[in-house]
Amino acid sequence: FGEHWSAVLAVNITLLDTTKEEITQRVLFQKNYRAEEPITNRTPQGLAAAMSRAMEKLSATIITDIHQAAWKRLPPKEKK
Repeated sequence: FGEHWSAVLAVNITLLDTTKEEITQRVLFQKNYRAEEPITNRTPQGLAAAMSRAMEKLSATIITDIHQAAWKRLPPKEKK
């Protein structure tokens, strides 16, 4: 603990294909993400700013991962 304060953001992203009847076939993608950012101003605004930076770091990775997972599921004729 001490003098170091951080905002920690942890999210789990799961994509499901709800058209599949079999539950084991529904999960298209699942991954845990985590980011930590220092809180430079120990106020609610400082926490919000740190959480925003953490989400900014994760969002590009999440978007790329989801795009790649969706791309793999497309039939070959639709990959143009």
